[in-house]
Amino acid sequence: TSLMAQSSEQPSGSGTEGDPYQLATLNNLYWITQNSGEWDAHYIQTANIDASSSSSWDGGAGFTPIGNSGTKFTGTYNGDGHTISNLFINRSTTNYIGLFGYIGVDSNSATTIQNLGLTNVSITGRNQVGALVGYKQDGTLTVSNCYITGSVSGRANVGGLVGYLRDGSAISNCYSTCSVTGSGNIIGGLAGYL
Repeated sequence: TSLMAQSSEQPSGSGTEGDPYQLATLNNLYWITQNSGEWDAHYIQTANIDASSSSSWDGGAGFTPIGNSGTKFTGTYNGDGHTISNLFINRSTTNYIGLFGYIGVDSNSATTIQNLGLTNVSITGRNQVGALVGYKQDGTLTVSNCYITGSVSGRANVGGLVGYLRDGSAISNCYSTCSVTGSGNIIGGLAGYL
């Protein structure tokens, strides 16, 4: 099964605030990574998702972060009390690594991530690495009721929950029990750079 390609399945819903995409399966989650044109949409998770097979994706590099320096994530994500377990990312030469790699495109961006547990993550990146969010530069980011377990490692700006946050951000009612390791500067249990 390690050689089987992951299949992408569009979630139900239309991605609007009133009718968000409804993520029920790992195939739905994979669909987000393959559709950067939807990285400004609204999402709600409707079931627990086991991402164990992500360890075989992309030649062993694992899950592709949602949001990168080319296309930032500016949408909203509501885990609705559910978990994503066993998320695997092994990209030690790549910056902006996490479930959400790069958030915020300008001062008007407003992104909310809430009510989500990431359990037993195994996440490795280079700089700006966090299990939930690697990097947030512009706009506002609100994170609430999220928790992380597992391990996160990188070089600089590494944290269990978020790697690098600047300007207009609020994190509330969150925790991380991740082991966090970094070979460079600015490493934190919850957050690297604030």
